[in-house]
Amino acid sequence: MSLTPGIDTAVATRMVVAGGRSAGIAAAFGIALGVLWQSTLAGLGLVAIFTAMPYVFNIVKYAGAAYLIYLGIRALYDSVRRIQAEDNLPSVKASRAFAAGFLGDALNPKITIFIVTFYPQFIDTAHLDDLLPYVLLGATYAFIALIWYIIYAFIAMKLLGRLGRNFGIIMTRVSGLVLLGMGLLSFFN
Repeated sequence: MSLTPGIDTAVATRMVVAGGRSAGIAAAFGIALGVLWQSTLAGLGLVAIFTAMPYVFNIVKYAGAAYLIYLGIRALYDSVRRIQAEDNLPSVKASRAFAAGFLGDALNPKITIFIVTFYPQFIDTAHLDDLLPYVLLGATYAFIALIWYIIYAFIAMKLLGRLGRNFGIIMTRVSGLVLLGMGLLSFFN
């Protein structure tokens, strides 16, 4: 799941371009914590809450969609500013990159759906209502995501260094369009 391009890849790309390798690594930690957060909530019965009160699911869904749309618009705006700026823009701080990674996953109902459909295949039916299996599987998923996005940050930074400023602007625009598109799809689905 971590290796497939999607929201996490777009966020990681955006953070590497905007803040360098350290911002990409901070985003990776945020992504991993977001996965662990979602796994823990699933283990605590979030799905039961969503089923009993569908409006709660819609609140999370629309908050996540709005956040993705914000990230997409911000990336597109920053790409225009990068073209106009002679010097590089100030770097994204690690705390902001971490927050972007965390919120991108914590507010993504598609991750919840993945967790509740995928995890039970690896949990003994007698323990489906227990928290521990969800946390353990979540920790595994988070660790894989963390390692992948740290590697991704190094690769993206290497490409950025070799291909230059214009490539960074293109990467920012593509990630912005992906985030904006996914936010709009989430909002209208």
